[in-house]
Amino acid sequence: GVPFSTPVLVTDIATRQGVPVVLLPHFHMEDRYYHWRRYYDMFRRAHCVIAAPAQAKSMFFDVVGATSVLAPGGGVELREYDANDLPARQQAFRARHAGTKPFVLVLGRKAAGKNYQMAIDAVLAVNGDDHRVDLVLIGPDDDGVAVTAPHTYYYGAQSRDAVLGALSLALCLVNMSESESFGIVLLEAWMSGRPVVAQRKCMAFADLVTSGENGFLVESGAEIAHAIECYLSDEALAVRHAEQGRAIAEQHSWAHVAGRIESILLDAARLTFTRVEASRGNV
Repeated sequence: GVPFSTPVLVTDIATRQGVPVVLLPHFHMEDRYYHWRRYYDMFRRAHCVIAAPAQAKSMFFDVVGATSVLAPGGGVELREYDANDLPARQQAFRARHAGTKPFVLVLGRKAAGKNYQMAIDAVLAVNGDDHRVDLVLIGPDDDGVAVTAPHTYYYGAQSRDAVLGALSLALCLVNMSESESFGIVLLEAWMSGRPVVAQRKCMAFADLVTSGENGFLVESGAEIAHAIECYLSDEALAVRHAEQGRAIAEQHSWAHVAGRIESILLDAARLTFTRVEASRGNV
């Protein structure tokens, strides 16, 4: 009955054999379907759990008695955002989207749990009786629900070039999901030079976004609409928020993430070495 049983079994076997286990769980703390007793036992038995976002350590792992350490929950490849590649990527997106109005981008699976309808409603409110902005949705069609709102375009899954082109051309990225293990799409938007509007209730997003400094944290369609209005009327604000966000994104390069995880694994390896040497009478 446990969705991801492999780490549960490995932790049980390894700890009985005296081998330390480091866990890197894809754990949605806000989602009740991730809260299984065997998970809790697994977390407690591990040598350490790599925790992200930061609030997960104090609000969950510490509470259940697990030894946890903080590390970035994901990363970006900085070389992927080379300015020399940008024209071709923007062309790849424009080949799909011919609109000339500013557009808000929703990027990710089209599923009810992602709350994309809130972005649709917000754009409808911003447009009112006028056509000021479009909404573009990109990602796999999980729910199969037709998107029929005016000035709203759903393009399904697209190539990586088209996605990066869309990110660089968008007015802003909007993501209203309440449960994420990390905010990779936010980093991608910042690296592409665009600001973000993210769900305040999602701890992974709140861990990255300081509202009013590198984007906006919101909860309602009205708040999304206000953020869109801010970016529509003040491009300098959008640029400033994106620049502040990029500074955070650059701290989440894969090289930085790898270095942090390497140090955690080496710590566990030293524990194994000490135990082996002790068994040989060398310590």
